[in-house]
Amino acid sequence: MMSLSLPAIPRRYLVCIVVAAVIALLWWCFLIVPPWRAWAAAHPEARELRQKIRQVRKGMEGKEVLQGKLDALCAELKAVPRALAQEQVPALLDEIAEMAKAHAVTVEAVRPAAAKQSPRAPSKASARQKEKETEFLLVPIEILCNAGYHDVGRFLDALEGASSLYRVRTLVIEADHRSAERHSVRLVVQAYLAVVPL
Repeated sequence: MMSLSLPAIPRRYLVCIVVAAVIALLWWCFLIVPPWRAWAAAHPEARELRQKIRQVRKGMEGKEVLQGKLDALCAELKAVPRALAQEQVPALLDEIAEMAKAHAVTVEAVRPAAAKQSPRAPSKASARQKEKETEFLLVPIEILCNAGYHDVGRFLDALEGASSLYRVRTLVIEADHRSAERHSVRLVVQAYLAVVPL
């Protein structure tokens, strides 16, 4: 059999290899292992912190969506009292027609009138008017009828004393060629409907 012989390594080389191995071992133990241990210890905490940051970001996005939905619902809720007040308009028209009939006023038409916008500059009075509009829904009502002077007076007196609040904005009385005692009357009355907040 053949035997293998290892070449003789000089002692100097062997000492250099051992010293290099010791230096590498010390470098590994003191420079590589401690930061790695610190990173390994901090890694779960860092993972938890990253997860918390993601949750907070999702929560902030969800908060913005929820805030938008809340604003939309608040706007809808603010419109509900006005809508409820607006539903009272047909009852007002019937009430006016009944009052007119009770005072010998022949009604030709009772209908909501178009609201006219005045081109005036805003003043303190208009600011107070806006405050009133938040408390009341203003409904202009046009009444076309035939009646005598005294009948119109009694009808206007009944409007003033009604349970609903009315304000006469326009009153036009013209002679009717069909009858000398009865006249064509055009009234525009402002009805104030209470807007009760929910």
